[in-house]
Amino acid sequence: MCTIPEVYESGRHAHIKLSEGFKTNYPLIEFILENWTELHGVLRERFWGCISGWDRMPDWAALCTLADNYSAPRAEALDFIREAKEAAVRPQFLEFVGRAQPRSALLRELCLHSLFPTTSQTESDPAKAVELLARDFSEDSSTRDVIDSKIREQFYMHGARAIWALCEIDPDNALLAEEMKQFRSNRYVNDDWQIHDSVDMALVCAEGTSEEVFSVIRFLLRGCRPNLRYFAPRFYRPILRRLGRDRDLQDLLWQSLQHTDNPSERGSFLSLLVSVQGLTASLVEWCRNQRDQPPDLVIASMGMDIATGLVLPVRDFSATALLDNLWR
Repeated sequence: MCTIPEVYESGRHAHIKLSEGFKTNYPLIEFILENWTELHGVLRERFWGCISGWDRMPDWAALCTLADNYSAPRAEALDFIREAKEAAVRPQFLEFVGRAQPRSALLRELCLHSLFPTTSQTESDPAKAVELLARDFSEDSSTRDVIDSKIREQFYMHGARAIWALCEIDPDNALLAEEMKQFRSNRYVNDDWQIHDSVDMALVCAEGTSEEVFSVIRFLLRGCRPNLRYFAPRFYRPILRRLGRDRDLQDLLWQSLQHTDNPSERGSFLSLLVSVQGLTASLVEWCRNQRDQPPDLVIASMGMDIATGLVLPVRDFSATALLDNLWR
């Protein structure tokens, strides 16, 4: 690496990138982290030139995915992030600090910068920021004050993301009740919800009635939605959180599970109920009845999994639930 010239770039020594497009070279990252001190000693000022392009931000983001258990690079990564915290909004940085320094002031700053960037930040991940703020700062009054001010003073720029965060951090906030009233009047058309993004889903799950949340779930599972797999994880978390505290919604799912012919509803209603209730005696009986049904003559019934957006055989939902129960 010190002596071989680069073939395609004159005047530069050879280098191997940590990532290229959507492909990350995890074996190389692991090797570099394991031999951090030795590589710095050999390569010296050429270290970054051997693994980096012209911007170190994506390279540190790649290194942070595996840096937790290596003290020297872990400390240097945290120093880099502190120095560049307004720009260090990639999800890898948020996840790394969330593991290394949970509930820290640094994590709070990173999440707020990612959620409310001062400039256009295409690398930011508001979903990850909301998730970590809800996990570590739901009781923090200063975090709530920042989010509240974005809604009241900068709604045009940051209002939607602020509402999203408030739905997870402070779902009983009066501002959300007002927002839900407007949402009902604008987005409930001809007995159908117009759910456009994660903010809409979070708002309905935080402030909607049990019947409204149930109707949104059924809306997602109706028909063919090949793009749902791209949004399912962000939709699933608020649904699961609401379901865990809403017994009426659980009853609606259970009653519908016993009578619906929609394969997506049969599979997804089961997985939702098992996630919050465990495999109750009633659900065990339902799963066994599904298992004992004679096979379809042409093709197994296929249904949408609301957790992943993938299409699976309905039998897989009940079989997985029964197997998980056996392992427990």
